[in-house]
Amino acid sequence: MKRLLIVMSLLLTSCGYQYSDGARVGNLYKFSKKGFFCKSYEGILKTGYMTTNAKGIMTSEEFKFSVEAEDEVVILQLQQAMQMNQKVELGYVQKMFNPPCTYDSQYRIKSVKVVE
Repeated sequence: MKRLLIVMSLLLTSCGYQYSDGARVGNLYKFSKKGFFCKSYEGILKTGYMTTNAKGIMTSEEFKFSVEAEDEVVILQLQQAMQMNQKVELGYVQKMFNPPCTYDSQYRIKSVKVVE
């Protein structure tokens, strides 16, 4: 029982641990609000790089990301960029684990910059 409590406390404290940060550039393919109780915005960025899947079919590389529902500035910037079909640079942080009832992706968008 003691071990279970230790493991659970380590998992819960590591949910906020920032594993990495960086930026990705591409065109927004999808951006939508999701969730029943816990709301978040989820999106897909097409980076333009081509990869081959297991069946040998060429596909465009996708970057799946999440945005906190309270981050209204980033949400508005992403919605405008998608409407205008603009190329964007997304600044992100990657979390080790997702807390229960939160995001679909480990990548949280912190900044949006339109690329010329």
